[in-house]
Amino acid sequence: MRAAAPHAANAIAAYFATKAADKSVGDLSIAYSRRAAEYRETAKRLERLSVVTAIPYAGGISRSDKDALEEDTDRVEPAFSIGMHDVVAPYSTRNVYP
Repeated sequence: MRAAAPHAANAIAAYFATKAADKSVGDLSIAYSRRAAEYRETAKRLERLSVVTAIPYAGGISRSDKDALEEDTDRVEPAFSIGMHDVVAPYSTRNVYP
Protein backbone atom coordinates (compact mmCIF):
# COMPACT_ATOMS: atom_id res chain seq x y z
CA MET A 1 0.00 0.00 0.00
CA ARG A 2 2.79 2.41 0.88
CA ALA A 3 4.51 1.86 -2.45
CA ALA A 4 1.48 3.28 -4.29
CA ALA A 5 1.67 6.66 -2.53
CA PRO A 6 4.90 7.87 -4.21
CA HIS A 7 3.49 6.91 -7.62
CA ALA A 8 0.31 8.84 -6.93
CA ALA A 9 2.27 11.92 -5.83
CA ASN A 10 4.39 11.72 -9.00
CA ALA A 11 1.24 11.46 -11.12
CA ILE A 12 -0.22 14.57 -9.47
CA ALA A 13 3.10 16.39 -9.98
CA ALA A 14 3.01 15.44 -13.67
CA TYR A 15 -0.55 16.77 -13.90
CA PHE A 16 0.46 20.15 -12.50
CA ALA A 17 3.59 20.21 -14.67
CA THR A 18 1.47 19.87 -17.82
CA LYS A 19 -0.69 22.85 -16.85
CA ALA A 20 0.16 26.24 -18.30
CA ALA A 21 2.77 28.28 -16.48
CA ASP A 22 1.85 30.22 -13.34
CA LYS A 23 -1.18 32.44 -13.82
CA SER A 24 -2.21 35.63 -12.13
CA VAL A 25 -5.22 37.88 -12.56
CA GLY A 26 -5.20 40.94 -10.35
CA ASP A 27 -4.54 39.84 -6.78
CA LEU A 28 -5.29 36.17 -7.58
CA SER A 29 -2.40 33.93 -8.62
CA ILE A 30 -2.02 30.19 -9.17
CA ALA A 31 1.47 28.71 -9.07
CA TYR A 32 1.28 25.37 -10.87
CA SER A 33 5.05 25.00 -11.00
CA ARG A 34 5.28 25.37 -7.22
CA ARG A 35 2.54 22.78 -6.71
CA ALA A 36 4.32 20.36 -9.06
CA ALA A 37 7.60 20.85 -7.15
CA GLU A 38 5.85 20.28 -3.83
CA TYR A 39 4.29 17.03 -5.05
CA ARG A 40 7.65 15.85 -6.43
CA GLU A 41 9.20 16.51 -3.03
CA THR A 42 6.32 14.68 -1.35
CA ALA A 43 6.88 11.73 -3.71
CA LYS A 44 10.56 11.60 -2.75
CA ARG A 45 9.67 11.68 0.95
CA LEU A 46 7.06 8.94 0.53
CA GLU A 47 9.55 6.84 -1.43
CA ARG A 48 12.00 7.02 1.47
CA LEU A 49 9.24 5.98 3.89
CA SER A 50 8.16 3.03 1.76
CA VAL A 51 11.50 1.23 1.93
CA VAL A 52 10.87 -2.19 3.41
CA THR A 53 13.37 -3.23 6.05
CA ALA A 54 11.59 -6.34 7.31
CA ILE A 55 13.41 -9.64 7.20
CA PRO A 56 11.30 -12.58 6.02
CA TYR A 57 10.76 -15.34 8.56
CA ALA A 58 9.29 -18.79 7.98
CA GLY A 59 8.32 -20.39 11.26
CA GLY A 60 8.17 -24.06 12.05
CA ILE A 61 11.10 -25.06 9.88
CA SER A 62 13.56 -26.04 12.58
CA ARG A 63 12.82 -28.57 15.31
CA SER A 64 13.76 -26.10 18.04
CA ASP A 65 11.21 -23.57 16.67
CA LYS A 66 8.49 -26.24 16.66
CA ASP A 67 9.39 -27.39 20.17
CA ALA A 68 9.39 -23.82 21.47
CA LEU A 69 5.93 -23.21 19.99
CA GLU A 70 4.53 -26.40 21.52
CA GLU A 71 5.93 -25.50 24.95
CA ASP A 72 4.44 -22.01 24.88
CA THR A 73 1.68 -22.01 27.52
CA ASP A 74 0.02 -18.89 26.05
CA ARG A 75 -0.28 -20.43 22.59
CA VAL A 76 -3.75 -20.95 21.13
CA GLU A 77 -4.40 -24.61 20.42
CA PRO A 78 -4.39 -25.24 16.65
CA ALA A 79 -7.73 -26.01 15.00
CA PHE A 80 -6.16 -28.68 12.77
CA SER A 81 -3.62 -31.36 13.51
CA ILE A 82 -2.04 -34.34 11.83
CA GLY A 83 -4.18 -37.42 12.25
CA MET A 84 -7.30 -35.61 13.41
CA HIS A 85 -9.45 -37.55 10.92
CA ASP A 86 -7.84 -40.92 11.49
CA VAL A 87 -10.35 -43.55 12.55
CA VAL A 88 -9.40 -46.83 14.12
CA ALA A 89 -11.77 -49.53 12.93
CA PRO A 90 -13.03 -51.81 15.74
CA TYR A 91 -12.13 -54.88 13.72
CA SER A 92 -8.65 -53.77 12.71
CA THR A 93 -5.46 -52.56 14.36
CA ARG A 94 -4.56 -50.19 11.53
CA ASN A 95 -5.85 -46.69 10.79
CA VAL A 96 -8.37 -46.35 8.00
CA TYR A 97 -9.83 -43.21 6.53
CA PRO A 98 -13.63 -42.88 6.21
